[in-house]
Amino acid sequence: MEQYIAEQIGAEYGPDLVIEECGIRMYARHTIGASNSTWQYMTTAPARDHMLLYLNRAQDKYGEIDVAAFSHRHQFVAAEYGSGIALVTPCWQSRTAYAVKKGIVGMPDVGWVTLRIDNRRSIAIDRNNIINLERPCKIVGSKIDRPRKGKK
Repeated sequence: MEQYIAEQIGAEYGPDLVIEECGIRMYARHTIGASNSTWQYMTTAPARDHMLLYLNRAQDKYGEIDVAAFSHRHQFVAAEYGSGIALVTPCWQSRTAYAVKKGIVGMPDVGWVTLRIDNRRSIAIDRNNIINLERPCKIVGSKIDRPRKGKK
């Protein structure tokens, strides 16, 4: 579906892209790893992938990358290094049935981030448009809420 939409609006589509705009080079990919089975810092996966991009910065591979942007996890996190910035974007939806089924406890960050670019060495992340959802105040739809047949 994403590829079809990109084609219809004349955009690029790919599993990962290097975007050159405003004097910087950004690596963009939708997926980023996360683990529900082992404890990790939120920055573990983006830091790992950012370092791999740095190690593969030869021109015949990715070249110099200023910002590495990932999505999919629905929680914003950013890490800044001497070689650039790695960030995971927030999402556009609240908790899904999938998240509930998988037992994902964290509430998503909803919204968007913008980058202010003065030059390659001066890139600021504006996260003012992120809404941090709070945990629901009561359980909805659980067997606990439902009255039993024949009882009030």
